[in-house]
Amino acid sequence: MNGKATLEHVTCARLPAESLAVLAGLRRTEGISVVLEGDRAWVFWEDGDDRVLRAVLPVEGVELFERRDDGWHRPGCRLPSFEVAPAGEPVPLARAVTPAAFSAVVAEDGPAGPVPLRLARDARPRPTTAAVCPLAELGRWADSAPSAEIEAVRGAIRGGSALLLGRSLPPWAGSERYWGRRVLVPIGFEPRPSLPESALLEALGASGGEILRLVPEGDRPAVEVIPASAFRPLSRAGIRLALGARA
Repeated sequence: MNGKATLEHVTCARLPAESLAVLAGLRRTEGISVVLEGDRAWVFWEDGDDRVLRAVLPVEGVELFERRDDGWHRPGCRLPSFEVAPAGEPVPLARAVTPAAFSAVVAEDGPAGPVPLRLARDARPRPTTAAVCPLAELGRWADSAPSAEIEAVRGAIRGGSALLLGRSLPPWAGSERYWGRRVLVPIGFEPRPSLPESALLEALGASGGEILRLVPEGDRPAVEVIPASAFRPLSRAGIRLALGARA
């Protein structure tokens, strides 16, 4: 059996049933059917479509057949082969390589209880979207930063520190940096269970436009709720006023 010409009319293959996964990429292709026979599978496809042939050729133990007027023949053989007569009902390839439907089973010990929120270490790089910065450090930065850069940051000042929101926040000394939009998570951590931010907001009872900050505190983080109205664009004068009030 030499050359492509000896295989160009092959439209049937017998292979181990466990090897059907090699055809998974063709399960949406029409005209491919499968008959299961014990631990073997017969695969039939239309003449002229060599995608199945290319997929099954590397399978160990595969047997190939082509259709002629007097029956099925092995490639290059004059006499017909009488092996291609599987008794099973042919099914589309998609049904042969897709797991059967399953039914969900409720655990015997009843429904699962609530899962506590916690913070887990996470080494993935995250864009910084918020920072808690010492007010004194913020003042030193504001003395030399361009006005446009200052006004691009929104902040809520409380006591001797400020919670700042922005996309290009400077690396202030002594600052704590966070990622997230409305649920602020410390850089280097990830909330568990790992849920979308909308689900976390709902689970934590954020009904309006609040900003939630997760603060590592033992096994479970503390949740600080800050009204969105508390954040205002920064200004050099406003920062100096806040520093003066602290003096």
